[in-house]
Amino acid sequence: MEKAIIIQRLSYIKYLYLKGEEQSRQAEVVAGFSILVFHDAIEMFLMLVYEHLDCGNDKNYKTIDDYLGNIPNIKMKESVKSLNNCRKSLKHQGLMPAKAEIEKHRINAHSILQENTSALLNLDFDAISLIDLVSFEECKQFLNIAQEKRDEDKYFESIVETRKAFNSMLSEFEDSKKYWYNSLFNIGRKPRDTYKEFISETTIKNRDKYRAWFEDVDKTINKLRDVVKIISIGIDYKQYALFNVVAPEVWYMADGTYHVRGTEDYFHNRVHASKELCDFCINFVIDCAVKFQDSDYETTQYLITPRLL
Repeated sequence: MEKAIIIQRLSYIKYLYLKGEEQSRQAEVVAGFSILVFHDAIEMFLMLVYEHLDCGNDKNYKTIDDYLGNIPNIKMKESVKSLNNCRKSLKHQGLMPAKAEIEKHRINAHSILQENTSALLNLDFDAISLIDLVSFEECKQFLNIAQEKRDEDKYFESIVETRKAFNSMLSEFEDSKKYWYNSLFNIGRKPRDTYKEFISETTIKNRDKYRAWFEDVDKTINKLRDVVKIISIGIDYKQYALFNVVAPEVWYMADGTYHVRGTEDYFHNRVHASKELCDFCINFVIDCAVKFQDSDYETTQYLITPRLL
């Protein structure tokens, strides 16, 4: 099997594992179902190894035990069997695993994938990039730069690139979902005049008294419009909220350049920058992109788009 194909399939497996890891850290009832996700990731991995090493020509359905019995030199067999037994208890008997057991299987699942990817495929599982899962080309370019900056310990630059990637992806996604030249996800209309312009033109004598009130209303309405848009698109708002507060704002300028709000020193004074934070930002954008791609459509498929005369 070609190396490019192996890496592509490993990226799917890693994405699935990371979704299980994310789920395993939630409330215990929800976290329990991460066992099913970890099991699917391990099973996909064993299927890949089985095919790559040409362990048999039989095309019939294989169980975990079949893979373990036919793949030579596989590591952590007992841990795989333990995960499989936990999955059977959950799926067939309705026995929800305890939090400690979930954590054990999360750690073991990563070790199984890491050690066997190295031993059987001669690759580093942790180094497998999920960026190739993204089909938005400009977004992918920014993410590749973000990954490079992260590896160079340039955390500020890395996270700035993820903001560019997110903005680019969101813009491309909305561009294909317009009616009468407006995004389907825009809620209401943004006021044409700012609160300052409104106040300056009013004849109310005590306009200064109401300035703060109008400012609060103006900011709140626009904030609500942004929040509703993010939620309606299907982005996890809790993760978006964290990404939004750590990633500096970036504006695309008319001359084709980007303007970053705040300096690198300001960023480091307020954010605990690390490789882990860079990974969070990169993976957040990738996850959004994958979700968009899975449910993507263009309004031109269903609507007659009006043209400007």
